Amino acid sequence: MAIEGLAGAAGIGPAAIESMRARVESLVPRGEAAQGGIAGNPHALLGGGPRTPDFGEVLSQALGSVTELQSASKAKQMDLMMGKDVAVHDVMATASEAGIAVQLTTAVTSKALAAYQEIWRMEI
Repeated sequence: MAIEGLAGAAGIGPAAIESMRARVESLVPRGEAAQGGIAGNPHALLGGGPRTPDFGEVLSQALGSVTELQSASKAKQMDLMMGKDVAVHDVMATASEAGIAVQLTTAVTSKALAAYQEIWRMEI
């Protein structure tokens, strides 16, 4: 590992950098280091721990949850229209819950898009 470019940066010498690198390598298990190191598991530096889901997984789960709420609401509405024994307040509560989930999803999407646009406008 080339550390010559870092020597002297912020008062850190080559020996200190090499010591830090050795410490980090000692914390990451060998099998995990060979399979992508800490990139696949950020908790590896803290002595292991469960793998945290990435942003895509969390987003997929959240959208799946919204879809399930909408499907449940539609099913209860259809049951009510078909004359099945469904309480009207239950149908309304489920419809409200699905509506709020959609509004929240829309708000989060808008905020994420605004953040992306703000980052895009930043000068480097």
